[in-house]
Amino acid sequence: MTELTQEVAFEVPGLTRQEQAAAKESRFAALVQRQSRFIFRVAYAILRNSQDA
Repeated sequence: MTELTQEVAFEVPGLTRQEQAAAKESRFAALVQRQSRFIFRVAYAILRNSQDA
């Protein structure tokens, strides 16, 4: 498992359930932000339409 996957998948010990959920959401948002350009390029390559991508 890669470090990035481990970062997103595993919980941080010592946090409440609500804090765990907020931390996971924050890490997921950071992952989406980092990868959004790549995902757009893949979608555009398939769809050939920026609106749909």
